[in-house]
Order: sequence, then C-alpha cells, then structure tokens
Amino acid sequence: MNIPYTSEPSGSYWLNRLLHYRPSLLDYAEDLFQAVTAHIPRTLARSILGAPTTDPIGLSLEGTLMFADIDGFTPLAERFAQAASEEGAEELTELVNRFLEI
Repeated sequence: MNIPYTSEPSGSYWLNRLLHYRPSLLDYAEDLFQAVTAHIPRTLARSILGAPTTDPIGLSLEGTLMFADIDGFTPLAERFAQAASEEGAEELTELVNRFLEI
C-alpha cells in the first residue's frame, strides 16, 4: 500500500497544538457556542452539533415575517433571559406565538 506524503499537517493537528498552549480557548468556545445556540432554533443547533462544519450554514424556510412594536416586550425579554432556564428564548417565543394565534 502506497500512502501519499503530505507536508501539511491536518487541521486537527493545529487545533490540538493550539489547545495545548491555550487550553482556556476551549472554555471560551463552549461559552460562545452556548450564547449563540440560545438564539437559534433547537433543530438548527442539533444539526450544527451533529455535523460540525466550517462552511456557512443556511436554512431555507417558507414563512411570514412580522415587525411589531410590543409594549413592555424589552423588560419581559430581560426577565426570560435572566431566568434559571437555558430555554428562555424558546419560552418567550412560545408566549408570543400564543398571542399571535388569537
């Protein structure tokens, strides 16, 4: 069996070297990931976790977009953000969706 020679180390090699010298970067990346996934649908977060990629991620959906000024929404959103639950964004979305069904 003839294995081709490559002088270029793989991406995982460089990642391991980087984490060897800067292990705190892994904690930073996990915190960043938690912050980002709190604002995207769970299905998209699961697909990112299931098949990580460096390519741009896009999701094509059919739907309607509504812009509205909801009185008192900012304090409400802040209360959900400070709640013990990590699913505050999901809960707030469900609450708004219930009002839109009326």
